[in-house]
Amino acid sequence: MTSQPPAPFTRLIPPPVFAHVEANLYRSAQPSRINLPFLDTLPLHTIIWLAIEDPSTVTKTWARDRGVSLVCLPVVGEGDSEEGWAGAESVKRVLELILEICAQNHGVLLMDQTGRHRIGTVIGCLRRLQRWNLASVSEEYCKFAGGRWRVVNELWIEGFDVGGVRVEGGGPGWL
Repeated sequence: MTSQPPAPFTRLIPPPVFAHVEANLYRSAQPSRINLPFLDTLPLHTIIWLAIEDPSTVTKTWARDRGVSLVCLPVVGEGDSEEGWAGAESVKRVLELILEICAQNHGVLLMDQTGRHRIGTVIGCLRRLQRWNLASVSEEYCKFAGGRWRVVNELWIEGFDVGGVRVEGGGPGWL
């Protein structure tokens, strides 16, 4: 009697800089085709694209085919540059959208090309809203930025006015 070949399996490879941030909230760099089976395992309702440039065709097609909303909200402001910072109004808008969607128990993936600075800034401001201490916020930002962390972004996160973020209906349980 000969043995059966092993059943085929799908490799689940997360996109670069992927992380589970909170219940129903994830972050990553833009995926390639090899990452799509992994994304299929997430309970996603919305992808929030934070870059000025459009997401790739792979990302747009995947979202459309799965019925996942793709919302483009570039995090920019006057003076936004490679060393840059994000505009307070755009960060507030993204945070409010995250809180609204997660409060409904829907999954959100924050994404841009690299998953580092824009996303790190938004997550840092979210952590401030959660009342994390600044050392922990900075540590998380630096971890995901790798060797390319920006002091100006950390200072910007520190100065962000969390009081201006509207939290409708108490927000998600992790807030």
